[in-house]
Amino acid sequence: MPKKTDSTPGAPAAPAGIGVWIGAALVLGMFGMVALMGLLTFYAGLRLLVTGEQHWGVALLVTAMGVVFSGIGLGFFWFQYVKAPVLRARHKALEARYPNQPWMLRSDWAARRVTDSALGVVIFMWVWVTGWWSAIVFIWSMNRDKILAAAAASWWEAALGLIFPLAGLAGLLVAVHVTRAWWRYGRSTLRIDTLPGYLGEQFRGTLQASFRTRPARLEADIICEEVTWVTRRSGGKTTSERISKTLWSATHALEPSRMQLAGTAGAQARLPIAVPLPADQPPCGLDDGGDGIVWRLTVREVRNEALRPADAGSGATASDGPLFSASFEVPVFGR
Repeated sequence: MPKKTDSTPGAPAAPAGIGVWIGAALVLGMFGMVALMGLLTFYAGLRLLVTGEQHWGVALLVTAMGVVFSGIGLGFFWFQYVKAPVLRARHKALEARYPNQPWMLRSDWAARRVTDSALGVVIFMWVWVTGWWSAIVFIWSMNRDKILAAAAASWWEAALGLIFPLAGLAGLLVAVHVTRAWWRYGRSTLRIDTLPGYLGEQFRGTLQASFRTRPARLEADIICEEVTWVTRRSGGKTTSERISKTLWSATHALEPSRMQLAGTAGAQARLPIAVPLPADQPPCGLDDGGDGIVWRLTVREVRNEALRPADAGSGATASDGPLFSASFEVPVFGR
């Protein structure tokens, strides 16, 4: 599936080969500059820490910024020239070993274990919150008198200045919420029983998650999505956006009474899942650009204060904390 491109009218079309080389050179130069800037910032921060020319908090912030930018820049080159060739060689070896079996080319599908975890979101939110509040504290410590004078002179500037701490508080609340959900449920795993799930038949698997008690209601959404990366060029800038379009979906109620709760500390509860697959939808398949079809199974808890009689007799309880939700990409193909 070719990428969609919105180009500025009247712009001359450059030859494909020249455009690729220019784009690659720009990307390499950009990440090279990021790496160089990060190393210089890291050196400046260390120098400030040693000499004591600035407050230790400022020096520590500069050093941390140098570490972040150096990691981004150097990490790109490590992935591009060390990790990526290894991955390409491994992919070719798997294609030769499993011809016409594309589900075996993904390591998690081949191992029959797909995981979902909010840990990445938790880390991102706390890094963002820490950086945001660090910038606010730094600016306040350096310009406190000017900020107070401007706020006293104009209520508009005072209201405008409140936007930044309010945004920080909103980010902090989101970070706390996702952290509570991750702390409560941790990493969830879907063990695949049907590898793959064939169109017109059933997809079966077992959900493993950290449930302390049986939830009152659980639902499973099976979704077929068309994923497209759209590139837009405007004003000399190029942006890419991932667009997902739902082609088909269905919701199925699960039976919490079939859940096997963990009997030992550290173990996870297990719930078998079986959902029918339609016969008239396209199978999984992504091209080299990331465009194509993705099938997704989402298991979510639905809050319902009034338990059904069947749930009440099975030990199910209404959740009063973060609701459970986990999403897994599943292999769905045609025979």
